[in-house]
Amino acid sequence: MNNVKKKRDSGMELLRIVAMLLVLILHADFVAIGTPTATDVASDGLSAFARFFFEAAGFLSVNLFVFISGWYGIKANKRGILGLLFQVLFFIVLLYGVNLCVIPDAHFSLSYLCHLLRLDSYWFVRSYLVLYCLSPMLNGLIDNGNRRQYTLILGCLFVVQSLFGWLDSSWYGADGDSPLTFVFVYLLAGYVRKYNVFSGLSSSMLSLCVVGLVLLSTFLAFVSVNVSATLANLWYKHTSPLVLLSVTLTAVLFSRLRFYSKVVNTLATSAFAVYLLNVFPFVFEKYISTAAYIFHTYSGLCCLLCISGLVVASYIVAFLIDQIRIIVWNRLKINKI
Repeated sequence: MNNVKKKRDSGMELLRIVAMLLVLILHADFVAIGTPTATDVASDGLSAFARFFFEAAGFLSVNLFVFISGWYGIKANKRGILGLLFQVLFFIVLLYGVNLCVIPDAHFSLSYLCHLLRLDSYWFVRSYLVLYCLSPMLNGLIDNGNRRQYTLILGCLFVVQSLFGWLDSSWYGADGDSPLTFVFVYLLAGYVRKYNVFSGLSSSMLSLCVVGLVLLSTFLAFVSVNVSATLANLWYKHTSPLVLLSVTLTAVLFSRLRFYSKVVNTLATSAFAVYLLNVFPFVFEKYISTAAYIFHTYSGLCCLLCISGLVVASYIVAFLIDQIRIIVWNRLKINKI
C-alpha cells in the first residue's frame, strides 16, 4: 500500500491565492469608493474604465474559490467540518478581542458577539457550509451520473440562477450570494473536469478569452452606466454568464500549470483566513476607508501601487495570524478524528 502523501497541485493552489487577492481588490474598488457614475465617465473616462476593469476582475474571486472546491471535490468528514468551524471561530473570537482592546469606546456586548457567531458578517461561510453539507450528494452525481442527466441538471440550474439570480435577485440572494449559485459552480467545475471540456483550446487561447471576457464586462458596464447604475451593475454579479464563463476558463488555464512550490502551497493554506480577517466588521471598515483615502489622495500609478501594497499587506497579515491558528489546531486532539 502506498502511504506517500500526495502533493497538492501548485497550479490550482496559486489560483486559490489569486482568488483571495481578487477579493481584496473587489473590496478596495466599488465597495470603498462607489460605482463610477456617468459624470465620472465623462470627466475622467480612463480612471472610470480602470475601476470598472478591476471590479470585473474582482468579481471572479468568489466563484473561483468555489470552483476549486468542485474541481477536486469536497471530502466531507468530521475533521474537515470541525477544522473549518474552528478557523472561523478562531478569527471571530480573536478579532473581537482585538476590537475591544484597540477601540477606546468599545465595550463587550453579548448580543454583538452572538451577531458575529451567527455569521451575519460572513455570508460566504454560511453558503459554503450549505455546500459542504450537500457535497456528498453532489459528488454522487459527479461520479455516477451519466452525461445526459448531468448536463440536464446543470442546464436547469443555469436557467434558474440566470432568471432569478442574475436578472432578478429579489429572493435568490443579492448578486448571486446564494448556496444555489455555489451548488451550480461546484457542479460546473466537476463537469468541466470530468468531461475535459475546453481541452481543444490552447493555453494562449484560454488566456485571450479570459482577458476578452473581462474587458467585455468592463465595456458593457462602462457604456451601461450612462443609462443607469442598475444596468451597469448587472454585469457585476456572481450569477452573470460572463463571470461564470470567465471563472471556468481561468480555472482550466490554471489547472494546466504543472509545477510544485512549497511557498505557493503554504501561502494557499491560509487563503481563507484572508477573507475571515478582511470582512470582520471593524477590520473591513478600516480597510475600505484606507482604500478610499488612497484613491482620493493619489492618482495614476502611485494610486495603483498603494492599493497593491494594501492588498498584499492584508494577505501577509492574515497569513501570519493564521499560523497561530494552525499551531493551536495542531495541538488539539480534535484534528485526529
